[in-house]
Amino acid sequence: MAVTKITNIRNSVQNSINYIINPEKTDGGFYVSSYACGIYTADLEFAHTAMLGTRNGTVKAEHLMQSFVKNDVDAATAHKIGREFALELTDSSHEFVIATHVDKEHIHNHIVFNAISFTDHRKFERPNSLIRKMCRISDEICASYGLSVIENPRKRAKPYFIYMGLAPYHSKRQQLKDTIDSLIPLSSSFDELMSRLKDEGYTVKTKGRYYIFKKDDAKTGINIKSLGQNYSYDQLQKRISSAHTGETLSVKGDKKDLLICLGDMLKNDSANAIGRKQILDTYDFLKSRSISSVSMLNRALTDLAVSVKDKHSSLRLLEDEMDKLETIGENLKKRDMYNDIYAAYLKQKKSASFKEAHITQITIFESSCRKLAQMKVDPSMRYADTVKKINELAVKKEALYDSYKNDLSDLKKLDVISKSLERLTGDTKDVSKNSRKKIKDLAVENV
Repeated sequence: MAVTKITNIRNSVQNSINYIINPEKTDGGFYVSSYACGIYTADLEFAHTAMLGTRNGTVKAEHLMQSFVKNDVDAATAHKIGREFALELTDSSHEFVIATHVDKEHIHNHIVFNAISFTDHRKFERPNSLIRKMCRISDEICASYGLSVIENPRKRAKPYFIYMGLAPYHSKRQQLKDTIDSLIPLSSSFDELMSRLKDEGYTVKTKGRYYIFKKDDAKTGINIKSLGQNYSYDQLQKRISSAHTGETLSVKGDKKDLLICLGDMLKNDSANAIGRKQILDTYDFLKSRSISSVSMLNRALTDLAVSVKDKHSSLRLLEDEMDKLETIGENLKKRDMYNDIYAAYLKQKKSASFKEAHITQITIFESSCRKLAQMKVDPSMRYADTVKKINELAVKKEALYDSYKNDLSDLKKLDVISKSLERLTGDTKDVSKNSRKKIKDLAVENV
């Protein structure tokens, strides 16, 4: 038997994913996988997909939870069930990361999936019947694996977070602690940490020696002293300092080769598993593209963005030309179909009785001729000519579309890599700062 729950994520997708993939909860990360995105760059890929949408709203992702009865299923099977559950619920059209937590007595899945579809860039719908749909899908999959299901579910039960034992994480205080933990490696000073917290939606005020943090939508603030000794001013200073005691990577301008810098980071034993995986992925991608400097990275991003825009414009022109030819073809077909009748009508000197007997055919013929004249079509042109031309353009369009999709995919990968590099180095000023705006202006415009 499995209990399901869904909540939305409006703030940091990265914080949510960092929580669910916690190695201490997932047997060292063994029960973590993803669909249509990377585990460690999912938040970046979510954002890139959302950038292609037009009406995204404030919800960035959905957090889906599926909890199993104690001793009803093993972790591996629970993970398989969770993947099938997510794929069916999202019609396999939303990127997601799934993690199976084994740190509680009851095994449970956490699935964070993109609120925007990567196929049609539409937002995930949450009708009133969504909860029933989730229960039905989950029960059907559980039953297929021989698990128990609730035959006559009660209308009321324990609150989900109490049942799951997750209330501490979802408290405002724990969310603040998780946010601070994730920002410490990215901050070089306490002031920078406070600035990054403001970027995450917190207002920061001082009260004597203490700091008060308040989310934009919260009614009350959280005093830093209530977070515990590990979050005191002095301890945070030490944690920030210790996070930067090793060799730091500087990529200001082109002063240092990126591949060498990343290689040095890989040799640093202090890097955790997640960091090493991200560094290795970035290193392999840059090396495959022979990109060794920030300027080369930005140039590659800009070139791809321009290529995507140009090919998109060419596709639009091809489609317009094909639409025009289809309109011409339809009118040529009607003209040729009723040409003999209209010739007979003229032969009888436009007899009123003949016109009355063939009014539909004559009207269609005359209308088609007028439209062809307005479109300045050569009178000698035949319907077969338009069919041949449309087929030629269709072949050209298919080849161009494949090239367009490849460039768009490469642009997405390169954009994610550049953002990963920013995250690894902690330098957001030089790495693709300007090119990000260019990508949005060039690649997303009119898509």
